[in-house]
Amino acid sequence: MSIFNWFNKPKWQSPNEQVRLTAVQTDTETDLINALPEIIANDTSLKVRKAALSRIDDAQLLNQICEENDQQEIKKLARKKWTQHMAKSEDTHAIKNLKDNEALAFLAASAEHGNMRAQAISQLEQQGTLGDLLVKEKDSEIQQLILAKITQDSTLQRISKSLKKKNKSLSLILFFI
Repeated sequence: MSIFNWFNKPKWQSPNEQVRLTAVQTDTETDLINALPEIIANDTSLKVRKAALSRIDDAQLLNQICEENDQQEIKKLARKKWTQHMAKSEDTHAIKNLKDNEALAFLAASAEHGNMRAQAISQLEQQGTLGDLLVKEKDSEIQQLILAKITQDSTLQRISKSLKKKNKSLSLILFFI
């Protein structure tokens, strides 16, 4: 590397963590934007990695980071961001192989589109989570889907008291099961 190149190095490549952090947070140059995945994977500073991750909005790239990154905190943040992105999406195919129960529960409760919520519910197996979703759910079709997934009597008994107060018609259905 020539001395000229060393002095003209972009700030996001600086040896100083604070300079890199500020650059990653604010610079808009194309080279930096293209380098964000590399920064997330390789930067020595967790703060810089998180800042780079905060600038990623592509669902496929976020999912790739979740699966491939070596740092648990980065994986967790990427999964959270990916899940929030998917909650606005109608692409149910993107979650068909999802095994993360926390992400599935979030999508089942918070997705904007009913088909995404239904897909997430169909993949959930945790009876307690399904029971909690049933108590909060307002859509009758989704309620029926959740109810069909609940197989443990203890879960039905636990939620029946809450349903008596919140949803009398659903409570009556439980009474006859």
